[in-house]
Amino acid sequence: MSDSRAALAETLRTIHAIVDEAGLRREDVLDMAALSFETGIPEETVTALLNGESVEEVELGERVSQRFRFLRETRPRPGDGKEFSLPEIAASFGASRQSLTPLAKGTGKPGLQHAFSIEKFFGVPTGFLTTEAVPALDRALQSVLKDLRELHPLTALMASHDVKEIALRSGKLKGLSDDSRRLLWETLDALFERDSKGQ
Repeated sequence: MSDSRAALAETLRTIHAIVDEAGLRREDVLDMAALSFETGIPEETVTALLNGESVEEVELGERVSQRFRFLRETRPRPGDGKEFSLPEIAASFGASRQSLTPLAKGTGKPGLQHAFSIEKFFGVPTGFLTTEAVPALDRALQSVLKDLRELHPLTALMASHDVKEIALRSGKLKGLSDDSRRLLWETLDALFERDSKGQ
């Protein structure tokens, strides 16, 4: 298993553990349309990757072209809701429309500076156009994981240390300030970490 596939599998394992322990529904947390929007990966590919299936990676030039078209289709111009034109996009970073035409037609790929400028124009993360599907999906899932950890900190802490049960009086926890609750989670995390190292 490649490093990026292993990272994705670990991220999914952690998300599933938190979701299951918190009594949430996986389909409510792992929204295929939202993950597709965040990554530029087609929904069917997102679904396949989440199901642990292998997918054939698209060649870099085609991937960049597909995601550029995806950005234009899914991030319309404010006001009229139409796609940004090539001249509008190109003008935002001092390039010509002709420099983007091959990209829009799928016959060329931008240099790194143009790719960065296009990503900046559309407000997406650096690498949106070029990152392969598996690491792109893992990056999007890190946001999901972060949200879960913020909403369910004790459950996330338990899942990350493979702890099945912990007895805390929730009535007492409700009275804790956010800072005290965070200190409690950090303390438990340190204890679990120390215990896992046999100290």
